[in-house]
Amino acid sequence: MFLYNIGHRWADYPNDAPDGFVLLASGVNSQAIQRRDPVWTEDQVFLIDPQVYLGGLDADDCSKKCANLATYPWFAGDGPDFDSGEMGINDWMRSVKQTVGQNWSGELPSEGGDVGDCVAAAVEYQLEAGVTHVILPAPLCEERSSSFQSQLQWLELGAEYAGDRPSLATVCLSDQALSPVSPDENDLVETIADHLTSGIGVSGVYLVVESTVDQTRIRNANVAESVLYLSDVLSEHGNLDVVVNFADMLGFACLGVGATAFATDYFETRKRLNRGALQDREGGRVYPKFYSHTTIAEYLPKEDMQKGIAEEHLLYLLDPDRTSYADSLFATLEEGGDVDTIPDWAETPNNYTTARLHFIQRVQAAVAALPGDPEARRAAVLRWLHEAEMTSAYLEQRFQERPLSVTHDHISAWRGAYERIALREG
Repeated sequence: MFLYNIGHRWADYPNDAPDGFVLLASGVNSQAIQRRDPVWTEDQVFLIDPQVYLGGLDADDCSKKCANLATYPWFAGDGPDFDSGEMGINDWMRSVKQTVGQNWSGELPSEGGDVGDCVAAAVEYQLEAGVTHVILPAPLCEERSSSFQSQLQWLELGAEYAGDRPSLATVCLSDQALSPVSPDENDLVETIADHLTSGIGVSGVYLVVESTVDQTRIRNANVAESVLYLSDVLSEHGNLDVVVNFADMLGFACLGVGATAFATDYFETRKRLNRGALQDREGGRVYPKFYSHTTIAEYLPKEDMQKGIAEEHLLYLLDPDRTSYADSLFATLEEGGDVDTIPDWAETPNNYTTARLHFIQRVQAAVAALPGDPEARRAAVLRWLHEAEMTSAYLEQRFQERPLSVTHDHISAWRGAYERIALREG
């Protein structure tokens, strides 16, 4: 399944929409959720990520995200309560933001009773909101030397509060804990696998990767292999549903080794979990980018596709990535026209609506095309990575003298990691 991360903007979605949505607590305040019409339907998965792993987020740099988090009962401090009879949501959020700037620490409880209260608040809120699965909160695990005992305490309490309702145990791992060694040599990864496959009363795992490097995609082979390994082991040996988030399209690869679903977004700030990307920014510009599943990359419509790929008569390489939202782009490029004449794809700031819809439609089509048989699916994802590596390597070679705006070096890391997991024996 393909799930889409959402925050404060609940936009339109194509008819062949994602299989569900993950609402991120840092992206929207608690009152807005209750007062907006949902974009999800009864047939779709609906999750709320409490994002307890963002505990300790710096309010000086991330005041907007911290203010949103502070409106939830599991993060609540001394901020003003919302009273619709006295103020609107915008006025209330200004008060919350001011209070957060003065008092926010974001520190998570460590004592048993306080942890229990925090967990209970998160579980209760999600159930009242009507989620299809409860995400059991747990703190970030940053060190490879961690025993995972603190996180396990949170998860066991969460399993008790969730009872017989479908629940996903949050396993949020920093890339720093995964990058030094392969999962076979990483005691933390083995500890997590042992605890969760032995059964703690949950139906699945919500596997989250925190990035500490300024890269949109995972490029470290050990990190990629660890995510794939946990997806494989937890699903096969633990008989658990595995939902992967913030790993971008590596999450799609995880579907090939047993993951049930992955979540991502068109926007870079919600493709990855990076504290630096959560900092307050004003006047940011987002340009339209064409997502190619064939090469696992995004291309600028004019600088990359018109002046590069189409000019070199290589547009046919991206034929599998055509969608109804990209018809006008392909038609113009095939006729030798100028992308700037296409309102939906002109390379101008914040003209990303059609590019976002194309991304959703293309990813959903790729997920829908995966075989149902596990072995056939495993082979299909491996073939996808092989073909992406070959095609992207050819593009890199062709554009050595005038490089495209993207790099494709993540693909070889993913392909190698996937082979080590998908093709291993036993």
